[in-house]
Amino acid sequence: MRVAWLIALGVAVTIAAYIGFRLPSLYAVTLYNITLEDGAWRRGLLGTVLAPLFSLFNYQYWAMALVAVTFLVSLLMIAFIVSWRSRWDAQRLLLVFWLLSPAGGFFFHEVGYSDQLIYLIFIVSAILVARVQVGLASLTLSISVLIHEITLFTSLPLLVLFAALRSLAPSRFLWFIPPVLVGLVLAAAPQMPTDQNRELLDSLSQRLAFEVRPDAVTLFARNLSETWELDFYSPITGLTKVLPLVLVSAVAVAGILFLLREQMPLGRRRLVALVALASTALPYSLVFFGWDFDRWMFLGLTNFLIVVLLLFQRSDAAPSVAAIGLALAPIMLLFYVPLTYFDGFVPRALNLTQIQQSLNAPAEEFFKLPVDRLEAQ
Repeated sequence: MRVAWLIALGVAVTIAAYIGFRLPSLYAVTLYNITLEDGAWRRGLLGTVLAPLFSLFNYQYWAMALVAVTFLVSLLMIAFIVSWRSRWDAQRLLLVFWLLSPAGGFFFHEVGYSDQLIYLIFIVSAILVARVQVGLASLTLSISVLIHEITLFTSLPLLVLFAALRSLAPSRFLWFIPPVLVGLVLAAAPQMPTDQNRELLDSLSQRLAFEVRPDAVTLFARNLSETWELDFYSPITGLTKVLPLVLVSAVAVAGILFLLREQMPLGRRRLVALVALASTALPYSLVFFGWDFDRWMFLGLTNFLIVVLLLFQRSDAAPSVAAIGLALAPIMLLFYVPLTYFDGFVPRALNLTQIQQSLNAPAEEFFKLPVDRLEAQ
């Protein structure tokens, strides 16, 4: 049966790739080239690490696209490993269904964004926790915060949940404080001065062999209060958009926790419940920090998927039909609350006409150099 599920997963991956894949956006690869040396204390570590590699290839777009696709393919390989090693078919079903949902296409559409690297780092951190190398896991996650602060809202609570389910000694949970401290330091760090930001934009425009996205550079010169003052951004609008998904996901996790309550570690049930709900809800709170509302919805559904996979893995009995139904409910909601793609892109239609058009010109459809179509902002 495991082989059959791997085939099903392969079909789901193929469909999701057809629906959503495009080469990394100019916005994403512009961010790949902003470094700590440029004054980008937050989100500058990745560019600092990648700079020597990109310089070898004269800052060509293809080198950066290859890095982004490597992150994507690595996550797909992990998905196949998870499917093979899962205890229950319910976990494999959930993984396949998630990829067949709008989340699957968005996963491929998001290629190049640091979110995918952050989840890869979470996997590495989880392996370290499983080997009781919690200090190294803390260091790894702290590095992840320097890559992008959304680590604090996505992979950090997931790692705490993973540790709680493995009955980690209470004293070892102190190791999860350093990533939070790194986040607080970044929050207090001064923003990039406007003149320095303008010089950075000019420098990137001269150095990079493709069109630089100015909005990817100017975000480093803007603090949270200035973000809130932007005409096109409304946290309340974002909260209204994500609220149905937050509520359904939270109810689903609460229901699954109730159904699996006897399988949870003794003395840790309240902690597991609290962290599982926090892991599910925290990504949606990003609506108060930025306007990528659909991206936050996607991250929320990704965290939800991982939370349920971890809870099901803990169970000594096959998840009931009720638990499976609860696990599928938030993902099904995406068919009614669709995810809007970036830069004017839309999901490819899954019909014979569109499939034929795409296959007749695959290079044009899937591998064309991006020309980002900026939104109104």
